[in-house]
Amino acid sequence: PDLAAIKAQVDGGADFATLARDFSEGSEASRGGDIGWIARSQLEEVLGAAIFATEIGKTSDVVSIEGGQYLFQVTKEEERTPEGLQLDEIRARAFSAWYDPKKAAVDVTRDEAIDTSAS
Repeated sequence: PDLAAIKAQVDGGADFATLARDFSEGSEASRGGDIGWIARSQLEEVLGAAIFATEIGKTSDVVSIEGGQYLFQVTKEEERTPEGLQLDEIRARAFSAWYDPKKAAVDVTRDEAIDTSAS
């Protein structure tokens, strides 16, 4: 779908949820594009920047990243304490952000003479 044309329709008064149901290719299409409450740290940086720069009640510009194009409408903003799966995801992202550069910075070799798992 042409997201720029869809954004123009929404900006002109069309219902975002209806257009999302009709044109979205995402798993949230049946819910009118509703992705629920999200924490910025759950998102790729470009997506988070677009969403959190969008005023409440407005629609973001079209955001293009590898794997797709996105259009967001921000309906409300509130402070919440993450819990459950959301908290697990935030923790996993934080750990990866800390661990991955450290892992990439070292060379690991296996000494097969002392490696008992090789037999």
